[in-house]
Amino acid sequence: MVTELELLELCDRGDALTPPARALLLARAAGGAGDTPESLSLGARDRLILRLRSQLFGDTVEARDTCPHCQQGAAFELSGAGLLGAADPAPARVEIQYGRYRVTSRPPTAGDLLAAAEAGPAGARAQLLTAVVLTAYLGDDVVSADALPAEVVDALGRRLAEADPFAEVALSLTCESCGGTWEAVLDIAEFVWRELRDWGRRRLWEVHTLARAYGWREPDVLAMAPRRRQVYLEWVAND
Repeated sequence: MVTELELLELCDRGDALTPPARALLLARAAGGAGDTPESLSLGARDRLILRLRSQLFGDTVEARDTCPHCQQGAAFELSGAGLLGAADPAPARVEIQYGRYRVTSRPPTAGDLLAAAEAGPAGARAQLLTAVVLTAYLGDDVVSADALPAEVVDALGRRLAEADPFAEVALSLTCESCGGTWEAVLDIAEFVWRELRDWGRRRLWEVHTLARAYGWREPDVLAMAPRRRQVYLEWVAND
């Protein structure tokens, strides 16, 4: 189990990283992938992150969105276990036939996404496409990934999304205020990161409060059981 001090250090490291790099940081903290979470599909990476989240914060996921019909805030709850059981793991390969084009590809990995992000906005799409396309043919002729027409690339993207549905979790939401319905996408890695970042700031506030009141060091405060720490915080607040 990851300690509170280790989680705070993870928050420190993650603040300066890009979203794909932060997601890998969380996947490594979750464990279960050996030393190579970069090789996992995006869905497998996010499964690890969601399991880590369940260990830290429990099974219930509480989130908010804005209703596009009435612009009211909408709160909703999800079960982490339910999400994990809702989609099958991605296959190793997928194939599409589009006109005379035949393309064999694999789902993008966490490492692919990181490399694409490092390539910058102009080169990210080409970097990712080159990484995931295994073979491509126009009739009997081999073609390179960067020579595929946009419509073929779009068809491949849709097929890859279908093959790894946990990489982009789509939610069907209903507004309690107006009854409107809409689709929203839950970015698991970024959602868990924001939860962890907010948790870290609350813990640092607790350390600050108790250190100022009692002169305790950060490791001393974090070593306390949460319930005992809360008692001291209540006493400080009532002084």
